[in-house]
Amino acid sequence: MARKTWSSAKPPLRNILIGATVIGSAILLKKGINTAYERATGNVPPTSPNSTASWRKVLLWSAATGAVLGVTKTLIQSKAEQGAQKLLSDR
Repeated sequence: MARKTWSSAKPPLRNILIGATVIGSAILLKKGINTAYERATGNVPPTSPNSTASWRKVLLWSAATGAVLGVTKTLIQSKAEQGAQKLLSDR
C-alpha cells in the first residue's frame, strides 16, 4: 500500500485543526488585548464613538488591534500548519 503524503493525508481534518486553532487563538488574544487596555487605562476599549470615545480613539484602537491580530494570525497559522502536519503524518 502506498504511503500517504502530507498533501493527501486528510485535508479536511487538517483544515479544521488549523482553522480552529487560528480562531481560538484570535479570540483569546482579543480578550487579552482588551483586558490589558482596561488595566492600563481604567476604561473599556473604545469600540464605537459615543460621548466618552471620539472617532479618533475608536479608529486608532481598531487599527492597532487589527494590526496585532493580523500579524499574530499569520504566525499562529504557520505554527498550526506545522503542528497539524506533525500530528497527521505517518511515521
